[in-house]
Amino acid sequence: LPALCVAMIRHIALVLFVLVVSTCASPQGVLRPNSAVPVTGLKTFGHALKNAVITDQEQTLFEHTGKGVIQEMWFTGGGSHWDQIRIRIYVDGEAKPSIDYLNFMGHGVGFGDQTAAWGTERMGLVANSGGLYNTYKIPFSQSIKITGTGADKDGQTFWFIVRGVENMPVFLGHLQLPDNARLRLHKIEKKTLQPLEFVDLVNITNSGGALYQVTLSVDSTDYNYLEACMRAFVDGSSDPMFLSSGTEDYFLSAFYFNTGTFHMPNSGATHLKGPGEFSGYKFHEEDPILFTKSFTLRWRNMEDSSCPSKWGIVEEEPKPVLPQVAPAVMDSYVWVYEW
Repeated sequence: LPALCVAMIRHIALVLFVLVVSTCASPQGVLRPNSAVPVTGLKTFGHALKNAVITDQEQTLFEHTGKGVIQEMWFTGGGSHWDQIRIRIYVDGEAKPSIDYLNFMGHGVGFGDQTAAWGTERMGLVANSGGLYNTYKIPFSQSIKITGTGADKDGQTFWFIVRGVENMPVFLGHLQLPDNARLRLHKIEKKTLQPLEFVDLVNITNSGGALYQVTLSVDSTDYNYLEACMRAFVDGSSDPMFLSSGTEDYFLSAFYFNTGTFHMPNSGATHLKGPGEFSGYKFHEEDPILFTKSFTLRWRNMEDSSCPSKWGIVEEEPKPVLPQVAPAVMDSYVWVYEW
């Protein structure tokens, strides 16, 4: 071959090698789509608060006007109740915040469990009494306001960081979401479920969207409630799509979390304490659950063996339930992108 052709072949081979190495070295195994967003028109914004005093009266922590996406928030709070600091996020001038959470539950942690340090790409707790962060992408088109309310009327010291990017698109895993997508939080707090009782963790109608994250916190006299399968009903279907064969399975563990707590990118068990305390989170970025007009996510206390044991069966006939099934008190946070 002519020398020029040989040189060109070597150059092409080198470029392909670099692309393969870069792809394999990325955390997800492929280049993430938001790494290819053009910088034209993008602008970073943000703020930080040092030694602020937060009381039991709602106060503004940050405001911004224009179109953008919150990219990261970080919290540290003095005192024994900083897990109960309440964060509200008002998007595009709404009177009632579409995101309203207690600090630890908003980061997948129930029972005020301050075990540190742990962290993933999306959230973590990396210091004693502080270092709580998340990178949830919260889009807005006109304005955003973030407020905080403490659990102590006399006030407690509070540190806060927020950053975002104007005109940034939002991705869920490798899917670019519509421009009108908004992140909303659906909550259930301190609900008592009787044995075998169902509960809809979220029930959305007249909207398209994608499930983002689920946090579940449950307390009972035992762990038998973990037998429950997670069910999804998409776009008006009366037949459930089973998302798991048990509760711990939904959080990607097994056998009643028999290796203890864990904190992984897709899921985690953030609190386990006998005889029946549990909290955990599950992200749906890499396994998106999408809907075009309606969505219901349903859980229950325990199971009566109606979860299918073979393909082609929607639900099996219920079987007798173990007598030791007890009531369970649960909290749930379900984050959904809606459009």
